[in-house]
Amino acid sequence: MRRRALWLLCPLPLLALAACGGERVAIPPDDATPEEVVRAYTDALAAQDCETAEEIASVMSDTWCGDVEMGAATVRPHVRGGGAGNPAQRYPEVVTVPVSIVVEDGDASLPAGETEWGYLLVRSSESDPWRVASEGVG
Repeated sequence: MRRRALWLLCPLPLLALAACGGERVAIPPDDATPEEVVRAYTDALAAQDCETAEEIASVMSDTWCGDVEMGAATVRPHVRGGGAGNPAQRYPEVVTVPVSIVVEDGDASLPAGETEWGYLLVRSSESDPWRVASEGVG
């Protein structure tokens, strides 16, 4: 009887893990390009991996993770600058990374469907990793 009870309990951790959400997205290495950072960030948002999203956006106070359901994202080459009137302006290195995203379950501020968007990334020096500082450039 005891073995049978243990056998019945063994699947529970697996079921709990499966029910808790999507896959874990890797945090990009410190030398990742702005495009690689945004790809990891959008992948984390799509997977509802809020821990990774918050790490990549650690200079922001809040992320969309859990608020918006995203699908595919097309990341385009970054452009230097951005951040005027934004907390990002205090960083010496600032880039904007434009993306096309598919919002699967949006709201009034970000309706469902494909939209052009952008992320503002910052770092203090060339040896620091890029981090998302704003997710509303678009």
